[in-house]
Amino acid sequence: MSINIDGRFVCQLHQRGFIANTLSQGVTGTISGTWNVAGRTVTLSVDGVEHEHLKNGSATSEIVSFNNEEIVLKSARGEVATFYRINGI
Repeated sequence: MSINIDGRFVCQLHQRGFIANTLSQGVTGTISGTWNVAGRTVTLSVDGVEHEHLKNGSATSEIVSFNNEEIVLKSARGEVATFYRINGI
């Protein structure tokens, strides 16, 4: 996942990945859209997709922890995932 300072994101969905499970289990491909943080909640709003049934979808996750190198998110389904910062990409 690429999260940009301008409020946009691009994400490659994997069949059993955290984001794919949060949006629609089993779907693969690339999605894009906007992100927003309010308090401890991250919201991804999808506006660009390979699979039309995901378009205009959204997902929210709770921020469990956050620092300069990683963010830990918990989905509404209770799944927890850690995303690591990769410098230079």
